Amino acid sequence: MTTAELQTGTATAMEPEKKSPRIRNSLIAMAGVIGGQLANFGVMFLIGKNFGPANLGRYSFLVAIALFIGSGIGLRYELACVSRQSESAMSAFIHACALAALLSVLLIFIAAPIYGGVALAVIAMAFSVFLQNALGFVLNTGERYLGMALVRLMPNLVFLVFLIISCGIGFNEIIEPHVFELHALMAALITFTSIPWFVAFKNIPRAGIGIRFFRENYGFAKYGFPAILLNSCIIYAMPICIPVIYGKEIAGIFALGYRVGMFPVALFTQSIGAVLRRDLLDNNYSKPAFKKVSEYLGIMSLVALLSVGAIYIGIDMLVRQALGGKWNEVIQFFTILAPSFVAAAVFGPISQVFIVFRNQRHEFLLQLASAVAVLLIFASAWQGNFQPKMTASLLSLSTTVFAVLGVLAALRLARSGIAS
Repeated sequence: MTTAELQTGTATAMEPEKKSPRIRNSLIAMAGVIGGQLANFGVMFLIGKNFGPANLGRYSFLVAIALFIGSGIGLRYELACVSRQSESAMSAFIHACALAALLSVLLIFIAAPIYGGVALAVIAMAFSVFLQNALGFVLNTGERYLGMALVRLMPNLVFLVFLIISCGIGFNEIIEPHVFELHALMAALITFTSIPWFVAFKNIPRAGIGIRFFRENYGFAKYGFPAILLNSCIIYAMPICIPVIYGKEIAGIFALGYRVGMFPVALFTQSIGAVLRRDLLDNNYSKPAFKKVSEYLGIMSLVALLSVGAIYIGIDMLVRQALGGKWNEVIQFFTILAPSFVAAAVFGPISQVFIVFRNQRHEFLLQLASAVAVLLIFASAWQGNFQPKMTASLLSLSTTVFAVLGVLAALRLARSGIAS
């Protein structure tokens, strides 16, 4: 799918649903993300409460690795699913899935002999994450926001129900050593079996898989893949590096505060970001794009600030009343990282401008600078024996600054109204 095809899309076999109001679309998409994130928080709460900080640290560590791999396993060719044409979106979905499956098999052959079953579980969850993202883009093309919501919700919700039942009937000791592996297996099965429910196979191009697609969309691999790789380094460096530097117990305490704080980031990026992406596509890259993005920016800035404030109040009550003891440090970590949560929650949706305008070079440069800063902070923490809260403070400052710079770059691109 070339930029010209994206701009001059024609009618296809699978017509998008009748255009719905933006507010309704946003609410539907947000419902799925909220449900999925709440289920994920419920899973982490049950693991921390029943199995302790060390087990939560291990679980968070492995999930972070899976999310890191899953974000780049398709080399970002799944971004070609962002289209005004359903056939183009389906072609991109098939090609990206084939590539991701091939790379997953290669990773299994490399990692399984060394790490055994844990490697299989990590790669299974990583492929599940990739499928959720790719399906989300395809459903976004057809404006099927209910489907997007279900794709985000079901894997975490099913595992949460499984944990509640298992812990309720006393299977704690059986589940404890394999809690991540069980989650990975369920997520992969649920996501894979959901494809026939959400994908219109009649729209799959008869030409099959060919090298032409990868050649025409090489820009995604050239800039999009390094950009998401660097972005993933920024997001997942904390849950991956913290246990290495400070141990699993501190990692478990940190993970709870970090994951809860990232809730509005995921919420806005996956829901409002999807609606903004669709609006910009419908806008056909015209000059009013800047006005539209500015409207979203103003609303999201206020909502992000209120959301993080509300989460602080909620987590403070939850930790003090339900967990207590050593878990009280969760509140301190959350407070330190709060500015970065607000900034990232605003930048996440606005960053869709780079995808729609097919201009990811600017995003790549921003992510490169931010990733270098994060790695330097962790290297300094490792060599200088920084206290955990000092490291968290430096990370919060760095993330906030680069998120603000990213918003400014996206606004400048939207003002230009030019797609690459």
